[in-house]
Amino acid sequence: MRAALLKNSYGSEKKTFNYADTQAESFIAMSFSNDSRFLVCLTEGPEFKLVFIDLLANKKDLAGAHLGMPITRISISPKDNHMVAISGPNCFKILRV
Repeated sequence: MRAALLKNSYGSEKKTFNYADTQAESFIAMSFSNDSRFLVCLTEGPEFKLVFIDLLANKKDLAGAHLGMPITRISISPKDNHMVAISGPNCFKILRV
């Protein structure tokens, strides 16, 4: 699976992230941190894996987690980059990554 960033706040360079630790074909949700340093991605089901990426250090899967439940939305807290809210049908959780 690949994710491509066309432009970020640190420059106009294109970055492509390959992520091979999943069987999913695509990401169904993505969210940037308030300072554009971190990106959190959610793979499609049945895995629903959360992938946390540090864009400056080019580190992937800092806090990868198999959620195993149907999640449809993710968001990074604007006050704390390591607080991630996830939600889906009958589910709402706040995670520290």
